[in-house]
Amino acid sequence: AADAPLACAGVALVAALLLALPALFVAHLHADNHSAVAPTLQLPAALADGWHADPDAGAAFVPTFLKPAADAGGVYSSPQGAVGLYVAYYRDQKPTSKFVGGENWIALPGDATWNTLEFHDTPLAVDGRTLDAQGVMLVERDEAAGNDRKHLEVRRLHWTAGRWYADDAEAKVANLIAQLRGQGDDGAEVLLYTYGADRAAADRRLQAFAAANLDAIGRVLLDTQARR
Repeated sequence: AADAPLACAGVALVAALLLALPALFVAHLHADNHSAVAPTLQLPAALADGWHADPDAGAAFVPTFLKPAADAGGVYSSPQGAVGLYVAYYRDQKPTSKFVGGENWIALPGDATWNTLEFHDTPLAVDGRTLDAQGVMLVERDEAAGNDRKHLEVRRLHWTAGRWYADDAEAKVANLIAQLRGQGDDGAEVLLYTYGADRAAADRRLQAFAAANLDAIGRVLLDTQARR
């Protein structure tokens, strides 16, 4: 009976250690994958199939993503129309700067400029696969513009460890596996967008841009990761 308090204390200590293990593991994992090199991200001025950077083709869209380590974007045009590209790149992630984080909004609720009309998944050809990319239709809040209000069709993809993902959970798991392999925690959120109320026409432009250029954009991200 005299040993009972010691036994209880031992059980409590083991329980406390078990509870602390996940946090200790995550801290160790982050330390192993830390990089002292801040990423630099530069998108090409010219892409395949005649797509080229064109600042006069439309206003660049910037989402509300939480503190990426680097970001870049712009609008590209070709005979098929104009498509915008935005890339948020993450490295040495933390709660205030996280790849595939719940704090990363395409447009915040109550955004001063854009109202979210609908969410929809849309098939997108990537790396010889078809991904159900996260799609969002936004409309300008300027009601005074009436029927001339701008519409913005957006597609969202994730990139990590050299591969594209549409599903949040799959991207997070792939990023964790990369860390376990000592490859770092680099990841990117990538948006493709185009203006226009005609959703079918917008989808054709986005499909054409993705089919022609996501491989090249992936190589840019791989080069960025290689400079850890």
